[in-house]
Amino acid sequence: MRPIRWLALTSLLALSIALLPRTAAAHATPTRAEPGMETVTPTAPTELKVWFSEELAPQGSMLTVVDSTGTRVDRGDTRVDLNDPDRKLLIVSLNPLPDGVYTVNWHSVSRDDGHEANGSFRFGVGANTVLPPAESAGVPRIAVANATVDGNTLHVRM
Repeated sequence: MRPIRWLALTSLLALSIALLPRTAAAHATPTRAEPGMETVTPTAPTELKVWFSEELAPQGSMLTVVDSTGTRVDRGDTRVDLNDPDRKLLIVSLNPLPDGVYTVNWHSVSRDDGHEANGSFRFGVGANTVLPPAESAGVPRIAVANATVDGNTLHVRM
């Protein structure tokens, strides 16, 4: 009789845990953009659209776009698209953009839990524009001066 009681108790406990309300602990991060993240578009867009993984709070969520010199090229009118039923779309108008590479800095505030997140991505304008390789922030770089293999041993000189 004891094993049956134990099984019933553990089953009841597991069911209770499964039915507990869950709180959101994620952050709103970009899922896609127009123009696309890390892509080149042949013609300059008049606005930037970024879709996020969660509903956004209108206060605090922001997009800024800068050129390669750090000059701001957006019109400072970031807004959550109220026509988007999920409220996951953030839009900012752009000044006329010459060919070049642009950096989008985003800051999101999740409407569900108020959690904030930020980051950046790039896009390019112009048929002949090439995005340089993205810098790997925080990744250590190792310069190897000489490397030799002796049997199963690798000798590295830095």
